[in-house]
Amino acid sequence: MSRKDEFLISKHYRCNNCQFEGKSYGYISGDELLMDTFDPCEKCETRDFTLLISVPNIDRFGERFPYFDRGLGCMVTSKKHRLSKAKELGVVPVDGDVDYSSDYSKLEQKHAEEDKIVSDIQEKVEHHPGYADYRKQKEQGWKPNFKHREQNAPGVDPFEEK
Repeated sequence: MSRKDEFLISKHYRCNNCQFEGKSYGYISGDELLMDTFDPCEKCETRDFTLLISVPNIDRFGERFPYFDRGLGCMVTSKKHRLSKAKELGVVPVDGDVDYSSDYSKLEQKHAEEDKIVSDIQEKVEHHPGYADYRKQKEQGWKPNFKHREQNAPGVDPFEEK
């Protein structure tokens, strides 16, 4: 291959001889690293090193300091400062995706329980002997005068008494 097919790259490395970590420049041809073209270790001058894979920090993408953290109620100057403030307040900072499915299922369960209570009461009003006089008066055209709500308010009648 010609120099035209080779590209200069920089890689982080850890020297196997002295454990020094640094940056080295060398060439790549296709998918192959040309190890003899990389600079030697800055400390011990050997080429016996392991190239490290660079992994971007994506825990809080785009986070810039300082900023006001609404959850903590203060200015945060670094990740370490944020963690220490959270620990001081006895909370755990939450980043990114939060699973609300358990909260939704609890809410749906509560709504189902409340709907059951309403349907049980409606069933009693319609069929229980204790409400016989009430049903009889309703059939004769009597309309209850509820003091807790406006009688002629626009909108849906929650008791379906039309």
